[in-house]
Amino acid sequence: MKDGTAYLELHIEQGPVLEALNKNIGVVEGIVGMNCLEIIVRGQSNHAGTTPMQMRKDPLMAAAHLIDRLNDFLRTVDEELVFTIGQFDIFPNLHTVIPDQVKFTFDVRHKSEDIIKKAMTIVEQEIKNVEEKTGCTIFRRVLWERETVIFDNSIVDSVETSTTALGYSYKRMYSGAGHDAQFLAKMMPTGMIFVPSKEGKSHCEEEYTSIDSCTNGVNVLLQTVLDLDKKLN
Repeated sequence: MKDGTAYLELHIEQGPVLEALNKNIGVVEGIVGMNCLEIIVRGQSNHAGTTPMQMRKDPLMAAAHLIDRLNDFLRTVDEELVFTIGQFDIFPNLHTVIPDQVKFTFDVRHKSEDIIKKAMTIVEQEIKNVEEKTGCTIFRRVLWERETVIFDNSIVDSVETSTTALGYSYKRMYSGAGHDAQFLAKMMPTGMIFVPSKEGKSHCEEEYTSIDSCTNGVNVLLQTVLDLDKKLN
């Protein structure tokens, strides 16, 4: 379907920003780009009690060193850059054995393609540095990536106008999570409306958005539809 006049999506923020800033509405300008890597560190498995420290090629220690360096350097790139290690596996995962392999994911997100590229350059350089220092071998592959999706300016402006007309406080912002809107944006003019999430929690039992916040979002949605109906038809 590509013949829609526009697509609007109302969603909870899934983050803590609106609540922290005491804003009623998030006027969403787009969805940030991301790279998700799988990083594999390979070393040499051996006995935990009989192998001197100076004779080890411990992939877990190498991974810890790499993660520590990435945390230090990537935090200086841009304050809106976010990165996450969401999965971590150790093999053979026995307390008496130095592991021979560590595998983890590394998720990097930002709205600027240049910032993402800069972050990836740092990742590549630090992988080389840690390999040289530890004697371990480090591989990486891209599990998933997406480009930043920028929503239609007229739709975003209409959401902002409607929010202002209703007297709600708001913040223009990008979504760090993916949504249906990122795919519909290729088909028709698209925009999103966020309402606050308590403590930023989502997809869990603690997820909560108040009825008042939901009502605010629905009001903005309706007002935006009415505004777009006048502009686009």
